[in-house]
Amino acid sequence: MADDFKLFTIEVKNLYEKKVANGEMPPGLDKITSAKIMRYLIPRLGKEMLKNDIPTLERIFNPVGVYKSLEKAIEDFHKQEKFKPLLNFVNGITINTDDNFVKLLAILIDFQPRPYDKWKAESKNNENEKCEGLNEIPIISLEDDSIQDFGSAPATERKTKSDNEDPQKPPIGTKWAWSKGKKPLIYVLTISAVCLGSYFITQSHDRQCMYWAGDHYSPVACLDTSIHVDKMALDEHLVITFKRITRPDTLKKNSIRKVWYVKIDDDSLEYYTAPGYYPLDNHKILKPLTEYIFDKYILKVYSH
Repeated sequence: MADDFKLFTIEVKNLYEKKVANGEMPPGLDKITSAKIMRYLIPRLGKEMLKNDIPTLERIFNPVGVYKSLEKAIEDFHKQEKFKPLLNFVNGITINTDDNFVKLLAILIDFQPRPYDKWKAESKNNENEKCEGLNEIPIISLEDDSIQDFGSAPATERKTKSDNEDPQKPPIGTKWAWSKGKKPLIYVLTISAVCLGSYFITQSHDRQCMYWAGDHYSPVACLDTSIHVDKMALDEHLVITFKRITRPDTLKKNSIRKVWYVKIDDDSLEYYTAPGYYPLDNHKILKPLTEYIFDKYILKVYSH
């Protein structure tokens, strides 16, 4: 349960950061505040736009039924400044928050699938579908008549053997090929590696932290004293996708909106492969590369 919700939290936070970086947040939530959350939720409740989220919202704002309406419960939540832990979470002041605030953030950014129980069920199904077919893939045999031996003699000629030929060895010149309709062994090995890799990443309990290694996030044991930089909670998605681009001169026009940047100073920019926060200062949010930035800081600088 804890590991599943941790992964859910990572996915919700990553989608939030992506939408912020791409300017895709819902109207009125471009910068989340307590008042904006209240003004976003209450009108949508009145228009039944959040009817599938009402059970989740009831558990968050009115768990013991004190209020006669969700709208009143949300108003009081705002007045009592109870949204602060969520604001700290989305602004990077804290790296974790209460489970209910993660579920609320999922509603605010229209994360799919939701609620959490639906996400969990679909995630399990998707993982099982990736691996369940492994035992059904047949072993490829050289004796199968359907094997295509491209460029060699016809099958009837290949079956002719001399009396002193070892029956356990394939004829000289026989080529390996895959049978029609059967998946190559390399496919089996690749899927196996993906499933095993996914298992060990999510199940390993000795590398639950990570640190910024200069151009990427590297997993590390939280108690590893050999690492003398700040550690943070492990985010598998960032480990895989978030890298600093150390050769900005290789960026092309088609990198626009597909690469993210941060200004270090007026004449110095750094470029990254995914949206998020600047690793050395989580108060800075990376911005998507625009044509203006590309022309000014990449094309003019590196075209000489």
